Amino acid sequence: MDIFKQYATSPKLEQEGKEFDFGGGVTMLIARSYNATYVRMLNKQFEAHKHTLELKDTPEQVAAAEDRSNKIMAHVMAHTVLLGWTGPVDYDGEPLPYSI
Repeated sequence: MDIFKQYATSPKLEQEGKEFDFGGGVTMLIARSYNATYVRMLNKQFEAHKHTLELKDTPEQVAAAEDRSNKIMAHVMAHTVLLGWTGPVDYDGEPLPYSI
């Protein structure tokens, strides 16, 4: 068995994503998490917010650091992993178009 042929991934698809069928006419374009773009953007965001993320002397600072970290992760994932979708996606009964 050729390990590379059996288990290697496509660097192009890791970055640009692959469409996955979720049923009901919904497809999502998903790139590999921790792809090169993800890592670069995450590092840039954490560096830009380093002061807030490192201050944890008070409960308020801990809360602010956690909040900022969650916002950074959502931002980076939205821009580098979940790259789009088609079809009828709803959230709590309301149509949810893809947007960043």
